[in-house]
Amino acid sequence: MVSRPRLVAAVEGALEVERFWIEQIQYEEPEAGPDPAGDLTWKVSRPQLLHDPEEPGRAQVRIRVQASGAGRVLDMVGVATVSAAAAPDEEQAAFIHINAPLVVLGSMRGVIAALTGATGLGRIDMPTLNLTALLD
Repeated sequence: MVSRPRLVAAVEGALEVERFWIEQIQYEEPEAGPDPAGDLTWKVSRPQLLHDPEEPGRAQVRIRVQASGAGRVLDMVGVATVSAAAAPDEEQAAFIHINAPLVVLGSMRGVIAALTGATGLGRIDMPTLNLTALLD
């Protein structure tokens, strides 16, 4: 018998998303033809983090995502204003640097699924992306 994973108390993260918006979005698909399940090539920009010099615990993060293939083209820029004010001062910048891009990509993933799910070729599910190289 497989044991169930043991639960421990969850600790809330110190990152708060104050605002999230789509700055730009373009989506095109053919009227008919290509296999909707065809492979897509994904590209993602290095996250742009703009820190507020007067409030080091706040920042704005911008990320651009592109996907193309199977006759579909998606180009999107997501932006969020985030705050890590709940974190200790010495940890705020690192917390934003690592966690804010992941939160923005997760929000963008939902928008992409909703937008493309309402079209003729069906939903595009953005894969999880390895941001390690982009964050260095």
